Amino acid sequence: MSEASLDPERQKKAKRYARIKRKLFFVDLALGGVYVIAWLIFGWSLAVKNALAASSTADWFLVAGVAFVFAAGLYVIDLPLSYYSGFVLPHRFELSTQTMGGWISDQLKSLLIGGIFGFIVSEVIYAALRAAPETWWLWSAAILLLFTVVLAHLAPIFYKVAPLGEEYAELAGRLMRLAERAHT
Repeated sequence: MSEASLDPERQKKAKRYARIKRKLFFVDLALGGVYVIAWLIFGWSLAVKNALAASSTADWFLVAGVAFVFAAGLYVIDLPLSYYSGFVLPHRFELSTQTMGGWISDQLKSLLIGGIFGFIVSEVIYAALRAAPETWWLWSAAILLLFTVVLAHLAPIFYKVAPLGEEYAELAGRLMRLAERAHT
């Protein structure tokens, strides 16, 4: 097969996979939206805050506690969809060789890292809200922009980068020729 030709069967399969992933994205978005609306309509945030206030009235504790309960509920609701879209579907389309243990390990790492960053972000937003009630959104946006830039520079340390081995020599050659044609 030449570099320019594409396998039509693989293209169909890729389109089918992308279509399913897109549908799952919208289902996930709808689930999240319904969950947020439920929190607002049923007053769950106030109920959780009042329950936590029995233990402590410290602002940082209440913010972290409500955020934790909210995020934990969303995670539990979203877990079956995450499992299907992140483990089952890629295996069905032969796009992954990850084991169930590997997937669970990735989920736990994601929870840990997301929990730490979620704690920081929620505390920063609420600190800005308390300090500058009129312009909190502007301060939060500026701080979160800086936070995002820092994370973007740190993200590569979480990826394993290794040269392509001999078994991928053809692919490496094709990529190099493509890069040369693109003048990169």
